[in-house]
Amino acid sequence: MSIAIITSPNANAPAYNQMVFNVSSTNAGQSNFQYLADIYVSGTRVSRLAFPKQPGVNTIQIDISPVMKNYITYDLLNVYSVISAANANSQADYYVQFGEVYDVSGIPTTYADLRRSPSSGTNSVYNSIFDFEDFIPAIMADYNVLDGVILSERPEAQTIKVGESVYLSYYDPDGIVASINVATAGPNRKTSSVTSGTWKVFNVGIDWSFLVTYSLDSVAISAGYYDIELLNDVDEVISTTRINVSSCSDKYEVYRLHWLNNLGGWDSFNFSKEHLASIGIDRTQFKKVLPLNYSINDRLKTNYQTTLTDTIEINSDWVSDTMAEWLQGLLTSPIVFLEKSTGLIAINITDTNYDIRKFGNGRQLHNLSLRFEYSYNRYRQSL
Repeated sequence: MSIAIITSPNANAPAYNQMVFNVSSTNAGQSNFQYLADIYVSGTRVSRLAFPKQPGVNTIQIDISPVMKNYITYDLLNVYSVISAANANSQADYYVQFGEVYDVSGIPTTYADLRRSPSSGTNSVYNSIFDFEDFIPAIMADYNVLDGVILSERPEAQTIKVGESVYLSYYDPDGIVASINVATAGPNRKTSSVTSGTWKVFNVGIDWSFLVTYSLDSVAISAGYYDIELLNDVDEVISTTRINVSSCSDKYEVYRLHWLNNLGGWDSFNFSKEHLASIGIDRTQFKKVLPLNYSINDRLKTNYQTTLTDTIEINSDWVSDTMAEWLQGLLTSPIVFLEKSTGLIAINITDTNYDIRKFGNGRQLHNLSLRFEYSYNRYRQSL
């Protein structure tokens, strides 16, 4: 067989980093030779790539990440009824069939499906990305829930207000997690089973109404915390995430934001200090012709479209250096939601700069101020 796969991406890879195949062919010297790469997602061919060989060698390096990231989106967080749900939209399974095309008696001839990667089954990609200095092909293995980690790099425990929701995500390529405990002080707990199937990234959503349903809310308030425990099939705790609960009243309205982090999981943070709301008004007008025998109440300049854009500036309580560095993920995330009593509302952060302050450059504690807009506009009547 002419095609050989020299190197290939890891079986589990972030879709937004490079996913490079190094391929060679014994026919690379043929006239008008090109490599073919047919990419299959969920069993369907979605793309055919064609590349000439590199000059002076019989190999080609093909990065399929520009194709794969088009088949990755994200999963909404409202999964309270089952506690845990697979992130079906945040994962794509694929394989690649390599072939070649070259002239035979002056006629371009295609030889497809000469070598498959992987040779059987599929590989997986996820809605994640790692910085230039951090990325290695096997980096997803560092976030395996088997090692007790979740898909968040938050440096400090999370504190919520009574009535607020909590979300966390975990990566479980081996299907280790069998159940989830929401535990408070003493024997107070609620267990939910997990069905992993072929999915490997999961959301855990804990709505306050869930705690109320199972009479855990009063215990969580009195104890000041509850724990989210991930357990294996013999009820051993693999990972524990503590959520601190504050019942103190706030002087200002609290803005709780949830965002997709670079690991493909969800992070959350409360902005509890003073906020400022403003409205941008965009009016489009036309001018009518002045009528004969006009009246002074005739309208000449007329608004035929009025668009309102709501912008809100919010401020955090004091945050440490490490939290300030972690919060850059909020400013750079493409997906951010504002939690309200009516549900999650999509918003967009409008700030274009973020200063990461550290103790050596100034104060050790900082406030974070940012602006966001709702992803929708409001409108007024037209005449």
